[in-house]
Amino acid sequence: MFTVVEADAALKSVTVEGTISQTSTSATSYAGLASEVKGTMYKVINKASVVAASTGGTRTYVGGLAGRISAGASLLECQNSGSVTLNSASAASFMGGVAGFMADGSVQECSNNATVTSKSNKTEGIGGIIGLQQGGKLDTCTNEGTLVPTAAATNSYVGGITGYVQNQTKVLLTINACVNEGEITFTNVLKAAGGIVGVIHRWCYGPSKIIDCVNEKELKAEITQTEFYLGGIVGRMANPGQAAAIGQYVNYITNCKNKKNVSLIATTTSSTVALRAGGILGIALGEVNVSGNQNLAESVTLSDAGSGNLVSMVGGICGYTNTDPVTFTGNINKADVTATTSVKNKE
Repeated sequence: MFTVVEADAALKSVTVEGTISQTSTSATSYAGLASEVKGTMYKVINKASVVAASTGGTRTYVGGLAGRISAGASLLECQNSGSVTLNSASAASFMGGVAGFMADGSVQECSNNATVTSKSNKTEGIGGIIGLQQGGKLDTCTNEGTLVPTAAATNSYVGGITGYVQNQTKVLLTINACVNEGEITFTNVLKAAGGIVGVIHRWCYGPSKIIDCVNEKELKAEITQTEFYLGGIVGRMANPGQAAAIGQYVNYITNCKNKKNVSLIATTTSSTVALRAGGILGIALGEVNVSGNQNLAESVTLSDAGSGNLVSMVGGICGYTNTDPVTFTGNINKADVTATTSVKNKE
C-alpha cells in the first residue's frame, strides 16, 4: 500500500487483504503494508499474501508488514497472517513474518501466524518475525507460523524469531521476552537453526542480548550435509569478523527456556565437517555469556552416520565452544543427552 512510511507518519488500526505479487528488476523490499517503515505502525494487520521475485543485483527483503524497518521506526501490536513467499532473487535475500530487515527501531507485541517460504537459493536469513536484524529491540513478539527454506539454498540460517543477527549499530541489540511456537521445516542445506535465533553472525560491532525468550516447538533436523548447528535458543554464534573486535563486546543469552526436544540426525556418508547440537546453544565461536537458562526438554540427541574424521558434539546446554571469555553460570539441563555414531571408536 505504501512505498515509505516516513518518520513523521503513522499508520493506526489499518488492515489489508488480498494478494500482492510483484517481480522487479529494481525494487528490493516487498511487503503487505510498506516497503520501508521509518515512522509508526500501531495495531496494523496484514492478511494479504505477499509473493515476490527480484532480478536485481542488490539484497532483497520480504516481510508480511514491512520490507525494511529503519532507525526511529516503531511497530506496536501489529500482526501478520498473510503468507510470505519469495520465488527467486539474484542476490542475498532475507525474509520475516513481520519484516525482512530491521536496521534499528523498536518492534513490540507483534506476531506472525502465517507461513514464510523461500524458494530462492539466495536466501540467507528466515525468521518468524525478522529475517535480518542489525540493531534495535524486539520485545514480547510471538511467532506461530511455519518457516520453510528452500532445499536449494547453500548458506541459510533460520530462527523462530530472527533468522540472522548481525549487530552493525555498535550499540546494544536486544531480543526480549519473545516466544516461538512455529515449526521449522528442515532442508538438507541449512547451515544453522535455532528456536529463537538462527545465527549471531560475524562482522558484529556491538553486543547482542537474548533475554527471557522461550522456544515451545520441537526442533528435529534430518539432514545429509556435513556441517550443521542446532540449538533450542540459538543455532550458531560465529567468530568476530575482525581481531580488533575480540574483547570489545560479549553476546548474552540470559534466562531463556527451551521446552521441546532438540534432535540432529545426519545421514551423510561423507566425512563430517562439524555437527553440533545443544539444548540452548548449538555452537559458540564468539564471546558469550550464557546464564540462568533452562533446557526443559526431555531429550537432546545427535545421530551421525558419517565416515572419516568425525567431530560431532552434543550438550544439554551447549554443543561446543572454544573462545575466551566464555561464561556459563546458573544454567539447568533436565534433558537426557544422547549421541550415537556409526563410526568405529568415535562414540
